[in-house]
Amino acid sequence: MPVDLTPIKGFLPLPIAIPAVANLPPSTHLCYIKPHMSKDPSEQADTTKSLFLINPLPLWTLDNVKKLFRQVNNASHIEKILIREAIDTSRVSSNGSGVNYDLHINLSKLTNEDYGCELEESERLPFGSSVITFLDRDGLELFLSSVKKIKKALEWDVTNSSSETGLQRYTRIPYVIDRKVAEKEVAKTLIDFQQREKKAEVEVQNMREIVDEDGFTLVVGSQKKTKSDILGSMKKLSDLEKDEAHVKKNKKKEKKDFYRFQIRERKKQEMNQLLSKFKEDQERVKQMRQKRRFRPY
Repeated sequence: MPVDLTPIKGFLPLPIAIPAVANLPPSTHLCYIKPHMSKDPSEQADTTKSLFLINPLPLWTLDNVKKLFRQVNNASHIEKILIREAIDTSRVSSNGSGVNYDLHINLSKLTNEDYGCELEESERLPFGSSVITFLDRDGLELFLSSVKKIKKALEWDVTNSSSETGLQRYTRIPYVIDRKVAEKEVAKTLIDFQQREKKAEVEVQNMREIVDEDGFTLVVGSQKKTKSDILGSMKKLSDLEKDEAHVKKNKKKEKKDFYRFQIRERKKQEMNQLLSKFKEDQERVKQMRQKRRFRPY
């Protein structure tokens, strides 16, 4: 059966043949791929070495993906993969009710952006997607050019995989901690959070009272309530010294000759400089005449 590889909104279809399992007939699974692009300068259209894939299969591990992609081209070597499954297992309870009340949600970021945990790389991906990183840019380009030439669907064979499949994969009972231990940890976390919030408020209040070298107090708007907001609007002295527009603007503001005695002093200095230069020129001419050979004619 011929394979249709017509691009869809920039994505190239990648057909994968799934063999018959139990009472299920064989089928063809479609993934969609394109070069991965992000805010990172190294992951632009002409520099990225990663592949963005939508609709990965179960058991989408590094070994299985390497085995699958070798069917396209053996010279394209994969370095790592990131995956975010279509089903967020952290939000599903162990009893299958669909709601996990044991899920920890960090609310620190909602009240103070200076706190809160950073998301992992895989958590930044959309659900049901994966990023495959090759060893180099050439490997990615070679793989994409080879995909366009395939005549049949790739074969997905994970029969020798030791990973959990099917119902076992989604019914793993997570470790449940003791209730008293959980209460102590929650109480300690809340106390630490309140202390950090109070410390941040004191630091922000102190920053509102900063006095610079000239004796002026830093003006902070009422809408700026965090350290990052205040620091973001402040430019360091070293940054201003490198700013050509700022330096030029300050030079225009400077008035060198404001008083009459300053004008007289400046003219006097200019005359002294001209006089000293004239004397130096006279001395140089005198030395040149002495060194010149005698010519009677």
